[in-house]
Amino acid sequence: MLKIRIPLRCVIAALVAGGVQSAATADDFAPPPYRGAPLSVYAEWEFAMPPTNWYFIAPDSFDAVGNGLFELYDGFTTHAEVDDPARWTWHPGDGDGEITPAGGTGGASIAFKLQNWMDILPDKLLRIQVTWSGAAPPMTIAVDGWQGSTTWKFVQQGSQVVDPNHFYEDWRAYPNPWWDVVALWTPEGTAIDEIIIDTVCLPAPTPLAVALAGLMALGRRRR
Repeated sequence: MLKIRIPLRCVIAALVAGGVQSAATADDFAPPPYRGAPLSVYAEWEFAMPPTNWYFIAPDSFDAVGNGLFELYDGFTTHAEVDDPARWTWHPGDGDGEITPAGGTGGASIAFKLQNWMDILPDKLLRIQVTWSGAAPPMTIAVDGWQGSTTWKFVQQGSQVVDPNHFYEDWRAYPNPWWDVVALWTPEGTAIDEIIIDTVCLPAPTPLAVALAGLMALGRRRR
């Protein structure tokens, strides 16, 4: 049986240090500080080539950093899938590829499904970076977490438009799900050039933990 004891100071240190971050690409404009930390996941879709299967678009890059205690959810492989291939089309764009809703559709949806660490930690952070062309920013993002047949919503923590072609959003879930779905609705006339999604699982301070910390601090002061 696994001992699930993760020193909080180790997790905090990893987050402050930013983990072992990979080199940022041109469109990796706002990497989160927790990338590469224990129990983090990173996935990137560049759409450089036309998808051979619109129901299973594999990420161009994927990295999952464990801590030796938990397993990555294996119910599926991380991928993206569209609502209907007839509603999407691929274009070379400015040379690096892009996907866009087909003409006359009014818009279409694409879902990014990410595996997660099957742990008991209560907190989950997620950041999605979007590189696009069209009105700014036109997409509607929804994030769901799943554990078996149980689902719950992530709560948006903030959204930032960096320039006319880049924006990112931060999301948080409690408790931590085993896998996540980031649904991106895109109107006709807007093209998606690149998507980067980062997640991390964290312990969250509980009332008991806060009370114990207070008692320990009081004890130190009395000594």
